[in-house]
Amino acid sequence: MRLPRFLGRKRRTSRSQPRPRLEFLETRRILATVDWTGGGGDTSWSNPANWSSAPNLPGPNDDVVISAPAGVTITHASGSDSIRSLLSENAFILSGGTLSAPSGGTLARATVQPGSGGLSRSF
Repeated sequence: MRLPRFLGRKRRTSRSQPRPRLEFLETRRILATVDWTGGGGDTSWSNPANWSSAPNLPGPNDDVVISAPAGVTITHASGSDSIRSLLSENAFILSGGTLSAPSGGTLARATVQPGSGGLSRSF
């Protein structure tokens, strides 16, 4: 049995099909907001379970927001941490370690109670 002529032919296209290509994009820095959740059961900055970024602590590209229930004081007792900015509705004790932010970083609405820690870069 012979096939009809149109079934045996390859279809010709009048236009050439564009070939897929890879395009390189510029490097992007994604900023993130990290919220205090208090899920760690304590008020320690160093407990990753207290942050929305768990299992990670806030980092240098993060805008940190602390809005815990009234009367809760967050404590940074050790370690050297860097963040982009801090917005806090609660008291904040820097009793040890250091907390730093890049030039242009902000510290807003927090009542910072100094301890033996260091606050680097005037937020």
